[in-house]
Amino acid sequence: MEEKETNAEILLRTSLQHTTYLSQLFEVAKELRDEVWIENFFNHVLDAALETMSDNVMLGPDSFPYVLLKMPAREKEFRPVSVRNFIDWAIEKGVGIVVSGEEGYPEWVFSFGNLWSYKVFGSFLPKNEHLKKEGKRVLQKETEVLVGLPSEAYLPSYVRRAIKQFMKDVLSLQDEPRVALMYEPEEDIQSLIFSIFPEDFSDEKQFDSAMRMLQWFLPSNYAITGVSKEATLAADLKPF
Repeated sequence: MEEKETNAEILLRTSLQHTTYLSQLFEVAKELRDEVWIENFFNHVLDAALETMSDNVMLGPDSFPYVLLKMPAREKEFRPVSVRNFIDWAIEKGVGIVVSGEEGYPEWVFSFGNLWSYKVFGSFLPKNEHLKKEGKRVLQKETEVLVGLPSEAYLPSYVRRAIKQFMKDVLSLQDEPRVALMYEPEEDIQSLIFSIFPEDFSDEKQFDSAMRMLQWFLPSNYAITGVSKEATLAADLKPF
């Protein structure tokens, strides 16, 4: 009589099938990886059987910390893990996830914002049709806006903690980190404002760099707006 697979065996076999598909996807040149490739990648990467690298958390070229998961070497025993297994852990630690091929070269980078986006929205890259691009927005003069505080649902405490640490430790901002949520009725856009002001940097280039780094912590459908210390909106910012 043929023995039935245990649940653990079925799970491992399914995970290895995802791993095999990922291996095929990684053979596609990076310049040819279109939206269909990305969709297929997301469909398989969550539950693919991967292995952790020895130095599990490392700083990437962008100076942010990542946990490193790699494709397992063929015909080699390993302890399987998955991206899904690591999402909550990575969010708690304030890190992203890098998925690499067998040789250790990065094939995909999940920012912290990508991970909590999946946790909340069920998508690594949710779209916002109102946003023309990610990153810093410029508030037009004479624009009517509504300002309040972001809710726990909109900006969870684990995100606030990570951003607060970034503002104090990386940007070396001396004041207590503050935040507000702004809504522009005419554009139907809401965006976050943080107490990161151009006056705190030596030039506009450094300020723009800080704002781009801040986007690493946010989903792709979130906007941030920069204001000066003298702006009326600055008074509406409240401590995290």
